[in-house]
Amino acid sequence: MAVSLRILKAALVPYIPDQITASGETPNTALPPSSPVRKHGFEHDVRAALHLLSNFGTLFCDEPISPHIRSLSRLRDRWAHQQELTEEDVTRFCRIGAELLDILRRDPEARALRQLTTQPDAELANEIEWFRERTHGGILTFEEMQAELGLDDGVQDAVRLHRALIWDAVLSVMLNGTPLCLLTVLSRQDAPSPDETGLPGASFWWVLNLPHDAPLPIRRAAWKSWHADLAGPARDA
Repeated sequence: MAVSLRILKAALVPYIPDQITASGETPNTALPPSSPVRKHGFEHDVRAALHLLSNFGTLFCDEPISPHIRSLSRLRDRWAHQQELTEEDVTRFCRIGAELLDILRRDPEARALRQLTTQPDAELANEIEWFRERTHGGILTFEEMQAELGLDDGVQDAVRLHRALIWDAVLSVMLNGTPLCLLTVLSRQDAPSPDETGLPGASFWWVLNLPHDAPLPIRRAAWKSWHADLAGPARDA
């Protein structure tokens, strides 16, 4: 659940408060007086972003999103109060979160959440774990990764690989491991712009606590810093 919230936060913050501010409104005035964001100046979190959406939803879409917000808020609050959540509850959170992000057109994070509603291919997950043990932090393009894992270059295997990399990222974040998605980068052919070449795909920036559309210099610096930290122990060894 913590990782699902991390993905949702990357999609909503700072996007929601920034868009409200750009419309001429003051976001925090819509938060309850007891909100830590308003009361103590804390950073916006998922709870605050959902509250803002419930008050300023028409700024973002014409579709009704109140049911999505209520469901996500209930599940988030249960988790925050350390109430038991089943696997089905977490899957439902991911599904509803993906639906909300689709409506808001936060597609990369929506795709990441949706991948978590279906278990990855077990055989491919094992192949990825084996691949991790022998790569030692080397960077590959997605095409090279597919070839290394013996996958076809078609759409079906690309979807399998993307799901497996999302699940690998979740486990790596939980266990403080190395997410392979940050070592798998866009080729010039796949990058949406030349400036994105050599960087991770859009659905993976939440791993570094960034939205997919954070300014490019910020994303590039964060990724280079992460990779430098990763390479440090290898040099010391």
